[in-house]
Amino acid sequence: MGAHSGKLSGQNSIKGHEDIRNKVAIALKAGDGKLCHIVIKEYIKYGWNKNQICKWLIEAIFNHNLNVVKAIITGVDAEPELQSELRKLRYKGYTALRWAEVLESREIVDFLKRKKFVALGSSTNAWSAISSIIIIENEHMIQNVATLINKRHDVNKPHSDFTHSDSNQCDTQDRVMLNETPFLVALKTGRYDVMALLLMNGALPLVEDFFLYRLLEINVRAKVFYLLLSCNALKSMPAGDTSLLQFLLARSIHVYVLSHVKPSIKDLSMLLLETFDDFCHEDKRFLLSNDIYTVDEEILAKIHNVLYEPRTLADLCRRRLRSHLGLSFQLYINYIKHEGFPPRIIDYIQYRHLFLKYFNEEDIKCFEQSLI
Repeated sequence: MGAHSGKLSGQNSIKGHEDIRNKVAIALKAGDGKLCHIVIKEYIKYGWNKNQICKWLIEAIFNHNLNVVKAIITGVDAEPELQSELRKLRYKGYTALRWAEVLESREIVDFLKRKKFVALGSSTNAWSAISSIIIIENEHMIQNVATLINKRHDVNKPHSDFTHSDSNQCDTQDRVMLNETPFLVALKTGRYDVMALLLMNGALPLVEDFFLYRLLEINVRAKVFYLLLSCNALKSMPAGDTSLLQFLLARSIHVYVLSHVKPSIKDLSMLLLETFDDFCHEDKRFLLSNDIYTVDEEILAKIHNVLYEPRTLADLCRRRLRSHLGLSFQLYINYIKHEGFPPRIIDYIQYRHLFLKYFNEEDIKCFEQSLI
């Protein structure tokens, strides 16, 4: 009887602790400082987890919410050991104060300094600060990533260590895998607005074989390809053992999807053939080989057109402009729209007819919100 009673008591304690954590999460999401203070105090009574409190604190800093930061810090006043640990505890190489400084949260910086927090960590550590921000959902993500980019944080920096065992590290369970770049982290978390921002600031979209396979998942295919084409980031380039074009052409023979799924593998192959400024050596060799004659007849006709038919002067000018602008293309489009260029010319430069041909209109409206 006693053992059974003890077991029930333990289960109730775990459930009660979980309920309080949920209350804290709700209070944090609402940004309610007073409620945060009350539930943090309650959480401390049940026994605290420094990693959990560290995560709440980092989330509050990422959201630039001074009231919640105050509520968390003052809520642990009864635990001097915990408060001392929080002052030097790091999330992805930076202490709380250092994150507040990097993100230019002046009021939070002043408050944490008064509470004797220390600023430790530099941009040369093993973690990508940009990826570390993307992995934790926050209302100010675009602002935060833009701030780091303006501070010259590397948009292509991969995580070089995710197994750091330093006891001063805050393990929040939010993982960025080894060698993943900010662009891939944004792709995995579905932040297409962040992907657009990264692309327009020099991020390299095709970095490893893994990316090719991600593009073929139906739920992300249209979004990613629309974004890459809009940002002028679709290029003929080797990626691992093959290139994106060769990979898609090979898949177009074997992959069959319902007709309403847009763009299909075949659509993507046609899209690349129609938009590439130039083909890398591997692609040219593949397009001229006998292997190519196993693909769809429409694709074969497009390949013949691309390789042998002369281009119009307008198309040559469009391709030269896009090649010259590179990843600055979308910024240029935003500029000429503001300057009142004729919409017909802008549509032509953007390959608008291809958007309408290969993508659903409702998807186009949704994707364009990421590029504003």
